[in-house]
Amino acid sequence: MPPTELDARTLFELPLFAGLSAAELAGIEPNLATEDYATGTYVFRRGDHGDALYVVLAGQVALENPVGSRPEI
Repeated sequence: MPPTELDARTLFELPLFAGLSAAELAGIEPNLATEDYATGTYVFRRGDHGDALYVVLAGQVALENPVGSRPEI
């Protein structure tokens, strides 16, 4: 069963964070927040200011990019 809370221990188990030390993970932990989203809810949209990193603990997400659109560089 996937975890329902995000903490340093959960981060340590994810490949993205596996190279961080326990002290580094502990430094990140105060900035963690868990949010629940209903099916069909947009978490963010193209062009939104990026101020967060999302880690999916349970469920699925879909990333959509309209056909023919190009990301801005």
